[in-house]
Amino acid sequence: MPIVHKMWSAKTKEIDFHSEKSWIVENSASIPSLITHCNQNTAPALRDQIVMRTYDFSKMYTNIQLDDLKNKLSVLIDQLFTFKRNTGRDRFLSVPRDDSKESSWKRQTFNDSCNHKCVDAEKLKRWIHYLVDNIYLSFGDDKVLRQRIGIPMGTNCAVFVANLFCFAYEFDFLFQLVNANRLDLVSIFSGTARYIDDLFCVDNDMFSQYLYVSQTDDQGLHGIYPDFLTLNCEQESRESVSFLDVLVFRDDNIWCTKTYDKREHLPLSRIDQKKYPHPSSFLSVRSKYGIITSRMSCFGRVNIRKKDFIERTRLFIKRVS
Repeated sequence: MPIVHKMWSAKTKEIDFHSEKSWIVENSASIPSLITHCNQNTAPALRDQIVMRTYDFSKMYTNIQLDDLKNKLSVLIDQLFTFKRNTGRDRFLSVPRDDSKESSWKRQTFNDSCNHKCVDAEKLKRWIHYLVDNIYLSFGDDKVLRQRIGIPMGTNCAVFVANLFCFAYEFDFLFQLVNANRLDLVSIFSGTARYIDDLFCVDNDMFSQYLYVSQTDDQGLHGIYPDFLTLNCEQESRESVSFLDVLVFRDDNIWCTKTYDKREHLPLSRIDQKKYPHPSSFLSVRSKYGIITSRMSCFGRVNIRKKDFIERTRLFIKRVS
């Protein structure tokens, strides 16, 4: 993933536009920075015209075409390894058996051992093809079927495969914009954040025009995602939208973010949820306080305004005390 973001950043720099990351986000921590950037680059009198949108891929995992998945990921892997070779002369990836250790890039090949595997582009593509071609589901004791459309969500790498599959199309879209010197569109689409199959879009009225590859504009630029992935606009507002655990809302002429918990809204609010251990439990004191400090850290990243942070912290402490 670090190479994915670096490759995206390097491509945007070709037209003098700086972007540290791609659209992929690991959590909601980057949303406040998108909103802050929006406020800084929009005149106060025009902020009430900004539209926030959220999208959702309908049944992403089960609709992915496996042949297209193999082709797109093969091309992406070649691009990533080529980028790494050109920028740091590294050609091989050392993958440790121990999950607690991180992978590292190497310039020289080495033999696989019980502790590390040497992975190059061809080996990684071979592994992915084998994975995609050998997805089997068992029903009872007497029926085994091979899945020919979509990837099962229970596969331990399903999230990463789906994430990179969407990125491959997003990078193709960026590639054509840069080659066409469309700095205007690169800038407009920079306010996009995608968490697997959920997508957030800041002040981009043109997003619907470039949803799918089959859509082309008058200059021949095609859209982003394949047609077999259905992208639905779930929220569209000039006042407030929710994305992951963040509520993006406008207060007068300033866009802000604060914590959003869907369990506080219907229908989940009807359920009595015991979320935290009782203060009298046998957990260590350090663990109990760690729950509070970790949640406060999360609130601090999401809540732009001080009063929202204080209010969220007050409600949280009331629940756990």
